[in-house]
Amino acid sequence: MVNTLATGPAKKPDFTLFRKLAKASSLSVILFSSQSHLFADSFPVPYQAVYSGSFAGISAEMKQSLSLTENEQWHLQNSASIAFFGFSEEALFTTNGSVITPQRYKYNNSTSSKRSSDLNFDHDLGTAIDLLHSKAPLSLPEGALDKLSFQTQLRTDLIQAQGNFTEKNYVLVDRTKYKNYTVKKLADVTIETKIGTFEAVKLEQRRSGKESFTLIWTAKNLDHFILRIQRMDGDSSGREVNLQSLTINGKEIAHNE
Repeated sequence: MVNTLATGPAKKPDFTLFRKLAKASSLSVILFSSQSHLFADSFPVPYQAVYSGSFAGISAEMKQSLSLTENEQWHLQNSASIAFFGFSEEALFTTNGSVITPQRYKYNNSTSSKRSSDLNFDHDLGTAIDLLHSKAPLSLPEGALDKLSFQTQLRTDLIQAQGNFTEKNYVLVDRTKYKNYTVKKLADVTIETKIGTFEAVKLEQRRSGKESFTLIWTAKNLDHFILRIQRMDGDSSGREVNLQSLTINGKEIAHNE
């Protein structure tokens, strides 16, 4: 699956793009046309997805899954591998209507413990603390999310907008600080994927003061599931990852079912 051959010392890969699936990939009550009633009449629903990309000639794969725990919390997981390197992350969150509430977020970087994270959210106190880095908890702004629960909140917002989503700001807790992002709709497009051709929404995600940004494509008739993510460095095209396979509620999605 992964090319592990090398002619010299292994170079640490950049996982930034795969981690954008946490920042962008996201999710919802089914409110589009009748074709969107594919799995259930509520959101979220369990799924398993595989994404792939290529970096410096080396193939990379990321697996993502969402499941419901026994105590009624949603568990979202990512794992990625590139040659000898990899990362994993997971989040626990709850839902109340269209509001996603993060409970815990963990990120494990196999090459740098400084980049790892273990965020705990205390909504009674209105705080979040990274047990690996923080000495004191952060006060939580209203609606603050972690990088994975953000994905589900974005998808929920797209669905609730019923085609009228234009722009929204999001606050993410990242270890010991907050980061502010704006997600804006650019266009309605048609996109071809490994599992079929979809009518999609093209989005732009930007962080204030940063030149780089991220493009995201979501499928209208798949609860705005993320089909493609492309990292843009200024005006130049960057790396991208694409959906390769998807199973929702035990049903494999193929050929625009």
